[in-house]
Amino acid sequence: MAKVKKFSQTKIIFQAKKGSKNSPTKNFSARYFPIGPKKNSLKPNQSLLISKLRILDSYLSLGVGLILIFFLVTYVIVNIKLPLQITLAANPNNIDYNLTLADQLIQQGQFPQAELVLRFIQQQTMKNKVLGWNESANEENLNQLWQKKHLEDPQDIKLLISKWETFVQEKPNYRDAYIQLSLLYRSLNNISKAENNIDRALEIDPNNETAIQIKNSL
Repeated sequence: MAKVKKFSQTKIIFQAKKGSKNSPTKNFSARYFPIGPKKNSLKPNQSLLISKLRILDSYLSLGVGLILIFFLVTYVIVNIKLPLQITLAANPNNIDYNLTLADQLIQQGQFPQAELVLRFIQQQTMKNKVLGWNESANEENLNQLWQKKHLEDPQDIKLLISKWETFVQEKPNYRDAYIQLSLLYRSLNNISKAENNIDRALEIDPNNETAIQIKNSL
């Protein structure tokens, strides 16, 4: 039977074998087995480096996941068509649908795209008039959308301001020009210039109700 003797770091096992008839002496053998937990062979600096690499790997995995989600959401937004777009795809020359699209683009602040649609409607309206179709209703709606676009598009507002500024240099006593300038500057949130122009309009016509209302609203 094997005998086991335990030490603090090593376990020694003695095994005895019976002797033969010719050699009755017993033979003994011993084997050494390490005990206890295996010691960490890494140096402290190496352990710290491995911990940092594991943290970096976690952040990289999270970043890759967020990027994939971003591209997935972008793909869905770009490729899913709205009902109006689906209708226009089936009938792209329909003026009523295009008028609705232009109005939506203006409301969303997509002024360059809205201008393209409005110019397309203008061309279609002219073609229909050549064919003898009555386009008075469409022309009225188109003019209203053009005006709405001009009064909301910052680029158009700046062009209008430039034209009115040139006009008042030629006719400095034209009251309505200063009223228009005041409204245009107010739409750009330039309150100081809006007040200066409405004050000029009131100097020319102190009792003008429109000018007084604009002055009170500033």
